[in-house]
Amino acid sequence: MSLMLLVAYACLLSIAFVIYRFIQATSKLPPAGCGVAPVPPFRPWWDILDLHMLFSEIYAAWDNTLHTFERSTWDRLCEKSGYTVRTMGFSRLGTTTVYTTDPVNINAILVSQFPDFLVGGRRHSLEPLLGYQILSIDGHAWKQSRNKIRPAVTRERVNDLNAYEMHTAALLKEIEHHGKRGTRTIELQSLFEHHTLVISMDFYGLTNSSSQVDDKDAKLFASAFGLAQGYLIHRVMLGKLYMLADSPAFRRACKACHDIVDKKAMPKWIRVHAFKHANPTLQDAMPTHRVFDELVQVTDSYTRLRSEILGLIIATRDNAAVVMTWMFYYLARHPETYNLLREAVVQHFGHIANPEQPLSFEALKACTYLQYCIKEALRLEPPITRSLKTAAQDTTLPRGGGADDSLPIFVPKGTDVIWSTREMQRDQEYWGKDADEWRPDRWYTARPTIAYAPFNAGPRTCPGQQMGLTLVAYTMVRIVQQYERIESCETEDVPKIVTGLVGFKHGGVKVRMIPATF
Repeated sequence: MSLMLLVAYACLLSIAFVIYRFIQATSKLPPAGCGVAPVPPFRPWWDILDLHMLFSEIYAAWDNTLHTFERSTWDRLCEKSGYTVRTMGFSRLGTTTVYTTDPVNINAILVSQFPDFLVGGRRHSLEPLLGYQILSIDGHAWKQSRNKIRPAVTRERVNDLNAYEMHTAALLKEIEHHGKRGTRTIELQSLFEHHTLVISMDFYGLTNSSSQVDDKDAKLFASAFGLAQGYLIHRVMLGKLYMLADSPAFRRACKACHDIVDKKAMPKWIRVHAFKHANPTLQDAMPTHRVFDELVQVTDSYTRLRSEILGLIIATRDNAAVVMTWMFYYLARHPETYNLLREAVVQHFGHIANPEQPLSFEALKACTYLQYCIKEALRLEPPITRSLKTAAQDTTLPRGGGADDSLPIFVPKGTDVIWSTREMQRDQEYWGKDADEWRPDRWYTARPTIAYAPFNAGPRTCPGQQMGLTLVAYTMVRIVQQYERIESCETEDVPKIVTGLVGFKHGGVKVRMIPATF
């Protein structure tokens, strides 16, 4: 009897949900002149709870094949529609979702209609690890956070290349050590992750009394940070059901990250604010040589400081490590481009044993082919492959409706809007028939358009972008000076991308590196 009651209750709840969804879908009709985005053609008839798309995404995320699932979804929808579809609409657990790869729509979300779209519920998904910081807040609080961080990560502050050199020398020793092992096969991604983490911890004040980064703390932080990020992306994907992606292991990982930041940053924050309180007239004269020094002075709450540091570590460490990982993945598979890059680096900077000029921000920017390789890696494999916002009010997107995708589409308040930067930056209409191919020389004629936004665009452009790109360029020059050739040791034809806040390569990047002879 109890089982029959449970079945009856489940049926009633399902019926109620369907009625609710129908009322929700029809309560706000599109205004005149607006169309409706097409829906995926493969929803099963029995899926009255809108679970098929959600479960398909979660499985693909678990299998680290979310990017191939997205591509196949678009291909099937285009085949059904008979034209190139770049925007579709579907429902997940009663929540309307718009999914787009259209550069015009993405530009509207990020730039021209910026106030219409907010981070929204993503704040709750990210809060256990990242707290209350620039990546997860909106409105006046976000503006305050942005205004504090921007001065701290100016070009002058992140252009401390002495710190880059010290840590890059340690990376080169690690690469040399791994290369001397029996197979001479080196897995670079893990080395890049550690390298960029140590530099980020240095810049953001997570050092010991000797101003050095504790290697044990760095490794513990990396392990906990990686585990916690895996949970965060699933919490974001679950939307309003984010609390289902939780566990004691996730909470322990978040606490471990917080404890490491607290151990390094809290004593410094207390000292600075005690000094400011005791000497209010001298606070403007306090030294602010590093990013961390500036953040400490402009942040009144220590909890907020910790959150901002964690957000900046993602913006700098993860982005830089991802870019270098994919650069070496493609360079190893295309040795002709590595040869061209090495020629450019040696011409600009000389051999590592006989340098022509010191590495500076200006010199790195002037090395054209190096910059083209970085741009091409960012185009093919942007660090953040897709993003999400929520409509703050009833609004529209410029394209996606009608029989040919040309009409605006109505986006009711509360609608989740997902966009894929990776798919947008591989759009053949903007990048040509070879959009999926690694070709750095395309940048001799290509110019960034609205179809190129690896660090987002508009007011919410990544604050750690400049530091990350400088770190990538500096590290690449030093490695290329040291090694004459690289060879790919990869066996898979289609790489998997780790489902996380950023798109690391699943399994890392395995190469063989042949040192230069002088």
